[in-house]
Amino acid sequence: MVRTSPVTTRKVSGLDVERNIPWFQKYEPRSIVEVALHKRKLNDVTESLDNMLSQVSKTRILLLTGPSGCSKSTIVRQLAHSLIPKYRSLNHNSMTLLSQQSASPDYIEYISDLSMNGSNQINNFREFLNNCKYRIGSNLSLILVEDFPNVFHNETRKIFQNALMEWLYCDNEQLPPLVLCLSECEIETNNPRGNSFSVDNMYTAETIIGREILNDPRVERIKFNPISMTLTKKTLNIIANNEKVTLKKNEKWVEKNAFINELSQNCGDIRASICALEFWATTNIELEMAIRKQPPSYFHAIGKIMYGSKDIPDDNKMINALMSSTSGIVSNSSFKLGLLENYENYNKGKFDIQSAYKITNALSESDLGKSSNENLEYGMRKVRNTFHDLKIQLGITDSQISQGYHGRTNFPVEWKLNKLIKTFNIESEEYFNVELYKYRSIPSNRDIELTYGYYGPLIRKQLLYKKNSIMHYLRTLTTEKQIELKQGKQDIFDVEEDIDMANRLGGPLTNHEIDRSELVSAGSDAHESTKLFDIVQYKKRSKIQKLLERHFQSMSNGSNLKLSNLDEEDRAMMNDVIDNSEDEDEIDDFENDADDSMYEMLSQRAPKKSPEKVTAKTTINESLSDSDLELL
Repeated sequence: MVRTSPVTTRKVSGLDVERNIPWFQKYEPRSIVEVALHKRKLNDVTESLDNMLSQVSKTRILLLTGPSGCSKSTIVRQLAHSLIPKYRSLNHNSMTLLSQQSASPDYIEYISDLSMNGSNQINNFREFLNNCKYRIGSNLSLILVEDFPNVFHNETRKIFQNALMEWLYCDNEQLPPLVLCLSECEIETNNPRGNSFSVDNMYTAETIIGREILNDPRVERIKFNPISMTLTKKTLNIIANNEKVTLKKNEKWVEKNAFINELSQNCGDIRASICALEFWATTNIELEMAIRKQPPSYFHAIGKIMYGSKDIPDDNKMINALMSSTSGIVSNSSFKLGLLENYENYNKGKFDIQSAYKITNALSESDLGKSSNENLEYGMRKVRNTFHDLKIQLGITDSQISQGYHGRTNFPVEWKLNKLIKTFNIESEEYFNVELYKYRSIPSNRDIELTYGYYGPLIRKQLLYKKNSIMHYLRTLTTEKQIELKQGKQDIFDVEEDIDMANRLGGPLTNHEIDRSELVSAGSDAHESTKLFDIVQYKKRSKIQKLLERHFQSMSNGSNLKLSNLDEEDRAMMNDVIDNSEDEDEIDDFENDADDSMYEMLSQRAPKKSPEKVTAKTTINESLSDSDLELL
């Protein structure tokens, strides 16, 4: 099912007041300036869509994630009305524009049909994406996907991810901008352990989209925060003033400001806030405010343990609320690592060693116990009690805490170490593929880790440098000379820049410690610093295609590999590579722009001439040079 962009005109008559239209639809933004969104986030989304439409960036999927009601899809629809007509007119004359403008909507939205079963539903989504590939040129439209198929079904989720991979690796040079809007949330489960990270308890981009797609350089992710109190209050006041008659009729006009202030402080969902305001304003009886509060974020939860909560002064009640509202965050192993990483920032590290011992000992005792909520809660309560005693001992006030009296919060270093490990594992697998399919060699995992991962890329990098230098020199030679030179330097010309790996697996060797400044939190996009930008750098589409073609061609010629010297781990690795060869299309066609200035300079040098034979007429200088003296 497809929803096209409607005609966005605001009715100025009084008909809307008489109709039973929900306020969140009645006051839906009709322009960009009406969207409740921070200017910085608006600029980020606008710039990303602009770059996709102008093909400045290679981004094919723009992923907007965040809590519900934070204006993700709303801003996309309004930007589509602003940007799509402009780019549609750039490639066509005015006559073509007039004939096509009415037939082509600014955006096309996918709507999941719940009446379909799993297989038909996902096939419908794949067919939707295939049809949208031709929404370019005069038919240009933005593709919006907010209503996902049933991703809780494992097979459906896998096919859904494959459909997105097909979009990423489509052969079409030009595709319409595809925008995915995902409202992330935590799902309460009856699991007593509650420490698993899966779609069953965490509805996030990592569990729905998959890390393979998220780490692709052609996927850009922008994280949205809950709507700020200022923007929420501004929007609610505008709606309340427009509904002044209704508020006065139900005797709510006097209490309007107090209700809006409380609502703005406790809810970051603009849609839920408008619904709560409507429910309160349209009834003439006193009702307790019923709003859906946003759960605290990762660093907010750490801050509650270290500094307490202004909203819930009682630490016991605060931890109870924290355990019930953020079970997915606090039960994750990285939460305790976050406490261990940041406890030293309390009072900028100026506290006694005995308190530091109590904190680390509490976290250690929590780790020694079984992985259960009881042990986790024990560690959290003991750490919170220690910080509470420290606050009294040091005489720190609440105003000092709110003014940034303590140090800055850091991500756990383990996150960056995991990134390096994953990077090495993927590059190691790529190196194995090259050795297997191209050089007919099967190195063991141990050899790759200890030897080949360093010396192999180093040698081929030097050969590539020589090859590029010779290639520039070949342009000055005749065809016969070129063939003769290539035959004599066959080992150099066998190395290919788009196939062979010329950089050390896992990155260059350094003696520096992990830079924690890269892990400092600076807002909702801080975790993006740990994104694996370079994980798929070597996954080039042409690489695996060429390797597979050569492999199957050599196999058809009767050239077989000898596997007698392989251990069980290497046999399994090679079998997985061959069995999953069809999945190797999930490769990034990342292109490196090489700097050929050095090669051109070398190619312009005249070739070295062999020394001429000395004849009788040749004058010989028998004096010794400095270099000759050094050899004596």
